[in-house]
Amino acid sequence: MTLVAGLAAVALAAAGCGGDGGSGGEGNGSAGTDAAILGTAKAASGTPVKIGFMSTGRTQTSDTTDEIKAAQATVAYANAYLGGLRGHPIELVTCEEKNVPATAQACGNTFVQEHVAAVAAGGPSQTDPMIQVVHPAGIPVALNIAASSVVLSTPGVFVWGNPLAAFGTSAAYAREHKLTKAAVLVLDVPAASGPATALEPAFFHNAGATAEVVAIAPGTADVTPQTLF
Repeated sequence: MTLVAGLAAVALAAAGCGGDGGSGGEGNGSAGTDAAILGTAKAASGTPVKIGFMSTGRTQTSDTTDEIKAAQATVAYANAYLGGLRGHPIELVTCEEKNVPATAQACGNTFVQEHVAAVAAGGPSQTDPMIQVVHPAGIPVALNIAASSVVLSTPGVFVWGNPLAAFGTSAAYAREHKLTKAAVLVLDVPAASGPATALEPAFFHNAGATAEVVAIAPGTADVTPQTLF
């Protein structure tokens, strides 16, 4: 699971830092970077191990297409320089859920049909439908960050970032600055609005304040009417 965790974290970080040009390792070669910084080659061999990787992809509210490019580059490096996964080459099975529950479920079915050993992801919008498919098949899932009830209560699902930090930080700020009332704006997708609705009122209550969670529908052109209280 260590490599799966690394795949999720490195892919997310690389996607966030990447520009518009090219994919994976092509950028390094074109820039003339000294190949020695990659370390000593240690190619994987033997039977491949399949790892699923799910990303949201391009939707009307976000574009995470670079996550898969980064994941593919990470796997290529691991296979060439780290000996893959315990000597076996990693074969990445990718899927984009497009912020659609049925598509996320289809991604889960793909992972089961492909007999992946584990599934990695950054922070997809529709995590739960995929987990509900792969969990009965005994496939572990490693996520960079997520906080839905399904994620937090399903055995074999691992979250590497603190999913509560995003919701607790604003409450801590309110307590520090002696604020008594707040509005929390959140995109109305299950991975965000669900945890916010469940957690923010309690966090702010413990901080001596009240909070109203305002879920903004994807694609809303102007959220001003929803923020006027």
